[in-house]
Amino acid sequence: AGRQRMLLERHMKEVLLATDGVNVPYERTRERLREGVITLIGGGTPVAHVDREERVSLPSAPTGEIREKLLEQQRLLDAFFVKVDRFLTTPKNAASYDTIRDEVLKDNAVLLEVANDAVAMLTQHSEARVRTLIRWELIVVLLVVTGASVGTWRFLQSENALKQSQAMAIQAFQQSDAVKSSLLSSVSHELRTPLTAMKTMLFSLQENGDSQLRPLRKEFLKGIDQELDYLNRLVGNLLDMSRLEAGMLMPRSEWHI
Repeated sequence: AGRQRMLLERHMKEVLLATDGVNVPYERTRERLREGVITLIGGGTPVAHVDREERVSLPSAPTGEIREKLLEQQRLLDAFFVKVDRFLTTPKNAASYDTIRDEVLKDNAVLLEVANDAVAMLTQHSEARVRTLIRWELIVVLLVVTGASVGTWRFLQSENALKQSQAMAIQAFQQSDAVKSSLLSSVSHELRTPLTAMKTMLFSLQENGDSQLRPLRKEFLKGIDQELDYLNRLVGNLLDMSRLEAGMLMPRSEWHI
């Protein structure tokens, strides 16, 4: 819209130069003016500069009020070009030359005023849109910050719960290790006791052999047999415990008095 206003001033200067016999491309400027106002109304890709073919993409008029102002500018522009053509074909020595020139200058001033109004309306609309976008951006930022705060709080809560869970798991592992260590110590002691007794009785049998009394020999052999049964039961219990932990044996509960 601002470029339209600049083109109007340029076109008027080119027309005045053309009346003095200067070869200026006022027709090209006129086409740019027509193309520009049509694009501002309905959208499109007009030429951005008069002197080079560089196009830009523009949307249509954003509001009905701005559209009506641009349609008014288009109507005035068409009527203005008709007067300009009559002015260019009127000889300078004609009686109506000065009158037509004044009318053209007056119409150009009206066009400039309408173009200024369009620029002001588009600027106000853009500023309002920017303010709306800024408000939405602030709302989005606040939502993001709130969400991030809630997410951070939940993350900290989850982290604390995870730490507590890890601490409980570590404590359970420590207790389990303590139980296993105690069990291993107890089993070692229980295994060593019968083995020591059997070792002692076997040593006595080997050393004294035939010199020992028959009842004492019989008692030693009986003791060795009992200790071996005890070891067998102990090893069987240990194997049953390992099978239970592996899920190979299912316990069967029964009532007992």
